[in-house]
Amino acid sequence: MRRTLALTLVIALISLLVASISAGAAGDTGKAITQLETAVTHLGFSASNEQLAGALAHLRHGLNCLQGPDGDLYDAAWGNPCGNQGNGILNDLGDVPEGVRHLAEAAYSVTANNVASESLTDVRLAANGAKALLQLALDHLKM
Repeated sequence: MRRTLALTLVIALISLLVASISAGAAGDTGKAITQLETAVTHLGFSASNEQLAGALAHLRHGLNCLQGPDGDLYDAAWGNPCGNQGNGILNDLGDVPEGVRHLAEAAYSVTANNVASESLTDVRLAANGAKALLQLALDHLKM
């Protein structure tokens, strides 16, 4: 009887631990989804902007949303519309399919390679590309 009770308690504790770990991962993914939505919006603003300064500003918002404040290229002066939503998309993805992470990493690369561009066309193309990649990731996570 004592062994059965002890075994039941151990199983219950393990179940609670697994549930709390799963909830933590889901919470991070929830933060990532919110940040993805914000980044997609700002990348859309960048892609449709007629002025280089505005297009760059929103592309930089997208980059800051992707990397969070601990990112190598993070610049607080650019603004971070995702600042109170989490720690950066790449940091908050949690346990997601590898393909989703690859989409976000590709969007990071596209934005990072164009945040200093002097070409409105290049910035808008980068914003459109990053937006499409992040929208795919977002669509998958919302399924």
